[in-house]
Amino acid sequence: MDLVVGRACTYRDYSAYKQSMGAYRGTEVMNRTLWKLLQYAILFAGAAILLLPLWWMLVVSLETPERAGAAITGGTDLSLWPPSPQWGNYPQALREMGSVPWQGFLNALANSIVVTVLVVIGTVLSSSLVGFAFARIRFRGSRGLFLLMLSTMMLPGQVTIIPLFLLFRNLGWIDSLLPLIVPAFFGNAFFIFMYRQFIAQIPESLLEAAKVDGYTLLGIWWRIILPLCRPVTAICAV
Repeated sequence: MDLVVGRACTYRDYSAYKQSMGAYRGTEVMNRTLWKLLQYAILFAGAAILLLPLWWMLVVSLETPERAGAAITGGTDLSLWPPSPQWGNYPQALREMGSVPWQGFLNALANSIVVTVLVVIGTVLSSSLVGFAFARIRFRGSRGLFLLMLSTMMLPGQVTIIPLFLLFRNLGWIDSLLPLIVPAFFGNAFFIFMYRQFIAQIPESLLEAAKVDGYTLLGIWWRIILPLCRPVTAICAV
């Protein structure tokens, strides 16, 4: 009899415990759901605030010149979407760049493509090569040179803009694309640091095996280091 009563009490206690745990878990799930909803609401509000100027710019660009001018000066309020979008504003603006129709836009597009491609290539090649040297080549003063290179990141652009202008003027590079392209082939301190930290994590045994196979340092850098540094290269290119 005592055994039956004990089992009944144990069953009732277990049932009460199970119900209380179920209620606790339900409350916990509800709290997590509410917290996630609050987070999403905050993120949505922040995204809306950041996108509002872009939306306003798009709406103004599709308005007529009269309504756009009045909206910019505060003379009228804009609707969420223009009643009659002027899609011809974009080709008209691109066509009227420069004295010859479309020539100004095409020249600007070509210059942007040339500068972007060459700057990306120069930055990736030079920064990865210097980062490889700092990470794997041991020579006297390498640590001091690395710290000196890092210290250049603390120089603001306002300090070097006048010396760079004088240098480019003496080289005859004014009114050309060379000042935008050539410095990229001398490395970037931040990307050199990123490449150096990434290359330092590559196992030394992999490089030793490449040396046994007859690769030189340049061969190791080109055939092994660069392919392994694709994540850093993607960041550098973007």
